[in-house]
Order: sequence, then C-alpha cells, then structure tokens
Amino acid sequence: MSSYALPRGGRLADYWVAVEASEGHREHFIEHFMSCYCPRLTQFAMEYDEGDLITEYFPGGELCRITAT
Repeated sequence: MSSYALPRGGRLADYWVAVEASEGHREHFIEHFMSCYCPRLTQFAMEYDEGDLITEYFPGGELCRITAT
C-alpha cells in the first residue's frame, strides 16, 4: 500500500529502494521514504545487503535511491 503513484505501475512490493549510508540506513529509509510515501512507517518487509538482493523478485526495479550525507 502506498500513497505514491508508481512509475511503472504494479504494487510497491514490486520495487526496491536503495539507501546509500555508512550507518543508520534504516533510519534514513524511514525518514526520507516511508514518512513521505507510506501510511505506516513500519510496513516494509525486507532489508537486504546489495550483494544479497535478488532483483528478479522485484519486477518494477529500483524505485529510488536515497543517499545519506
């Protein structure tokens, strides 16, 4: 469920959001993505290291990239 229009349709679960941060990546994700686009801040289900991400599970591709400074 998302209050955001998805660029290639489908469901939010069809996409991944990449976070580039040396620490606090979960907090950056919640602050910069979940708080803006999702009604419940804790509704995300999975977290992967980049090397462990199986992109075939997410046919929509990368939805956005958050870079922490």
